[in-house]
Amino acid sequence: MCVMFLPKTWSLIDLLFMRDFNTVGPVRLEDHYYVPPLDRVNLSEVLSLERSKRYFVLHAPRQTGKTSALLALRDLLNGGSVGNYRCGYINIEIAETARENIGQAMGAIASEIAREARNTLRDVATARMADQFDASIRPHAALGTLLDVWAHAESSPLVLLIDKIDAMVGDSLVSVLRQLRAGYAHRPSGFPKSVVLCGVRDVRDYRIHASSAKEVIMGEVSSMSRLSRYA
Repeated sequence: MCVMFLPKTWSLIDLLFMRDFNTVGPVRLEDHYYVPPLDRVNLSEVLSLERSKRYFVLHAPRQTGKTSALLALRDLLNGGSVGNYRCGYINIEIAETARENIGQAMGAIASEIAREARNTLRDVATARMADQFDASIRPHAALGTLLDVWAHAESSPLVLLIDKIDAMVGDSLVSVLRQLRAGYAHRPSGFPKSVVLCGVRDVRDYRIHASSAKEVIMGEVSSMSRLSRYA
């Protein structure tokens, strides 16, 4: 049996509200010890890329704070201190199990868009549309259609942070990249002004094995930049 003796100045209430160290999932500032999440990225470069309407890649090894940085960036952009933005974060790891079924993958992404539109941006109309969206009809244009509607929902430009992009595989990943490329020319009024693709691997250099093409396809998207530093 182990007994913990508390300092005289501590109480059980103090213990209940102590922070701890976190190595699983994003940091919660009220619960965990942390390095400020945005100190891990070159924030001035990130904001410069977003002001320039760029689509870019953020990649780093596992458990280095990527998701925490994205969530902090979302809060910063939505807070209004750096400009008039709407910023949404979606984790598309949920689409991994769809493998190369593009319709199912796009349906999973639509559900994440609905959740973020509803819970973060309070955009009920976009959330309802995404919930009801049938991605099996024209799956190769489904994501582009959803992002078009989301971008038009309000006058302020939309910034989209896509986490776990490298969880997707084959034709489903190719379809996401191609749809982002197709919509790039319509930003910022008809498509997200800026998009961040985040993962362990850099999808610009990722060799995608697509069964439909029976060949290896490079993940390069010509409109995308690479963030120069993630520490």
